[in-house]
Amino acid sequence: MKLIEGNNRTPELLQQLVAVWENSVRATHWFLSESEIQAIKRYVPQALEGVANLVVAEDEEKGPVGFMGIEKQSIEMLFLSPDARGRGLGKKLISYGIDHYGISHVTVNEANALAKGFYEHLGFRVYKRTELDEQGNPYPLLYMELLSDWERLYFAAQEVQSKRKVSDWIEVGQVAAALMTRTGKIYSGICIDTACSLGMCAERNAIANMLTCGEEEIVKIAVLMPDGRMGMPCGACCELLFQLGGIGGEVEILTDYPKIQVRKLKELLPSWWGSR
Repeated sequence: MKLIEGNNRTPELLQQLVAVWENSVRATHWFLSESEIQAIKRYVPQALEGVANLVVAEDEEKGPVGFMGIEKQSIEMLFLSPDARGRGLGKKLISYGIDHYGISHVTVNEANALAKGFYEHLGFRVYKRTELDEQGNPYPLLYMELLSDWERLYFAAQEVQSKRKVSDWIEVGQVAAALMTRTGKIYSGICIDTACSLGMCAERNAIANMLTCGEEEIVKIAVLMPDGRMGMPCGACCELLFQLGGIGGEVEILTDYPKIQVRKLKELLPSWWGSR
């Protein structure tokens, strides 16, 4: 599978991409009627010809199996053949668009839950919603923007932070943490405060979540305190981060949001005993 720039938009290529579009829409846009699909299809070649930048995913045997159209850092279209889904191709197209065109926005039909989930998984977040689509039809649109890694971590921690009482002896959720691994995945955790010494910090819960899922290399971590400010990992959590080894000392810690101030773990403990 290779990605190519669709600069030479021949009639043959456009015909192939329209077929990809139709197959993709029929597999994912259950909310469109047959008449609506056919009505939209008439405008697809024009949209493909007019979009500023076109990136095509091409299979050596099958030919084009996906494409992405980009206009001013916005994804105007992204469609994959049904048999090309689930193979990381969509993520590959997005990564290419970020690296080569600085894409930062996308618009998604709210009824297309799969697309919304896909973009959220890659770090996009809804910032606006409209009741009608761009043609005035009653299909709500979600406008999404690509968050920075630190924004993703902040919101991931915020999402799980929820102070509550579990029993007369246990409270949880006052503090939340989220970390990012070298692979770009995010793991979160909340604190567990108990009447004895069996509790656990949010950072260590996030680390436990990561280890349970088979990963071990952390590159960034954010700790959200009850007052909404960023906190520093406690001594025990810093020790655990170091003992994970490898890049432990290089782990970046978010110390302020939204200013995005960061410090490395080795700056907090420059003479850690295990580095001797």
